[in-house]
Amino acid sequence: MLGVRDPPPPSTAMNVSQDFSVSTKSISQTDWVHLVIGNEACDLDSTVSAITYAYHLSQKPHRGDEEVRTYIPVLNVPRSELPLRTEVTHLLPECGVCLENLVCRDEVALESLPNLSVTLVDHNVTVRRDAWLDSHVVEVIDHRPNARHDDGSRTISITLEMVGSCSTLVARILLEEQAAILDPNLIKLLLGTILLDNVNMSEAAGKKTATDVDVADKLEALCPSIDRQRLFGSVQAAKFDISVVNGNGISAVTWLLVAVTRGMPFLHYNGVITA
Repeated sequence: MLGVRDPPPPSTAMNVSQDFSVSTKSISQTDWVHLVIGNEACDLDSTVSAITYAYHLSQKPHRGDEEVRTYIPVLNVPRSELPLRTEVTHLLPECGVCLENLVCRDEVALESLPNLSVTLVDHNVTVRRDAWLDSHVVEVIDHRPNARHDDGSRTISITLEMVGSCSTLVARILLEEQAAILDPNLIKLLLGTILLDNVNMSEAAGKKTATDVDVADKLEALCPSIDRQRLFGSVQAAKFDISVVNGNGISAVTWLLVAVTRGMPFLHYNGVITA
């Protein structure tokens, strides 16, 4: 179970291969459950933000007056569609994360979870089908304009900043609050995502902000062995890998629909329009 415990010393920092999925199998009606949920695009930014922030929360010291909670990152996509997120299926295993150990949206009945609280990452409002879930939201971390309309009757911690990547905001929190848990795998996850979203800090792309640059530099300084150019190149190539269409029995139509939601450019390849 992914619960609250004392933070590990630097020598035993994040074990990113831990099994997140077991949490849902052993939850009783008396347990307190906190979900960290990304948006429905379930791109690398949403996925890494959810996983790393849930891990961060689970490692914070438990105060005696607080309920012990189970922290579960949720990939907001059905398991069958996960292979379409090619940059996700590439980078996570590279960093020791077993995809089978993660919880996808169709693998947990959110309505049945007891004593539920939620952090939204990489979006700040729930979709219509999950409107009921908004009453459980206690925290938002996002890099989009605020679309919430809270009436002030409850306290929600909101971090909204127009940066190139939501993972930049998550990484900044970890750097400020729990730098000791930032091991090479966790750094690679966050840095690879930030570089992808900001097109390797390209001036021409016009996406990066000073915060993205600062956080990426600080992550890289903690793990100088990471080759920034090679990391970006591998993740970028994975994002545009269309072999998944044939290799996983996924139709080109499904691939194109997902590509549209992820803002991927379209190319003509062997006479066929592809993403």
